[in-house]
Amino acid sequence: MRILLLPGSGSPVCKFNIEAYSDIADEARRRDCEFRMVAYPGQEGISSGTLSYATALQKSLQVADEFCPDWIISISLGCIVCAGMVATKPGWMRHCAGIVFWGPYLGSTFRRRWNTPATKAEATRVHRVSLETYFANDYFDVHPDLENMMGLVEADLRLAMGFGDHLISQSELAMLAELHRQSFQTQATETVVLNGAGHFVIPKYVPLAIRQQYFNILFDPIRIPVHGAMTVSQQLLVESKF
Repeated sequence: MRILLLPGSGSPVCKFNIEAYSDIADEARRRDCEFRMVAYPGQEGISSGTLSYATALQKSLQVADEFCPDWIISISLGCIVCAGMVATKPGWMRHCAGIVFWGPYLGSTFRRRWNTPATKAEATRVHRVSLETYFANDYFDVHPDLENMMGLVEADLRLAMGFGDHLISQSELAMLAELHRQSFQTQATETVVLNGAGHFVIPKYVPLAIRQQYFNILFDPIRIPVHGAMTVSQQLLVESKF
């Protein structure tokens, strides 16, 4: 199986993120899958360009058209990019078995959290200095609302979040799932909440048992019950002993 990963806004190879994304890549190899991860413009130094929704979408489409994924894992910003990518109805979607949204967030949350020049400037600085990502000038101004894009995601979809995610609530996750379900009666829609995890799953902070549940959420087929998950429209809080 060919697995494509669309990362969040921070560079997947920066010192804060590399362990988390390497963990996913290692699990893909352990499952004997081909794995490709997109690096958006602006995530590989300023010479690679700057990050915006448009540049991330263009790069992701380019990689996907070359790779022809059977499965897509989208994280945070990657969920919005994935929705836009699937909306173009690329030919490889005909054999794509499913999509996972981990840590999606609403456009209303994005605008509320970064709603002043000061908060936007600070987020831009943190991404540049700590997350090794360069934002385009219009990054905060041209940022589609995922809640308005769910009717474009014509695929079996698993929406998932960590219980401690600060960017989305369980009710908001359920709302996104309902929007998808109403749009596509013949597609499967799953929701999963993983206890013991946050917006990102960083190996050194998360016990192996919880990370294994996380991998099951990211990799296991939709429509078939996964360890610690329910199929179709049921939402489950995945409990752990940690």
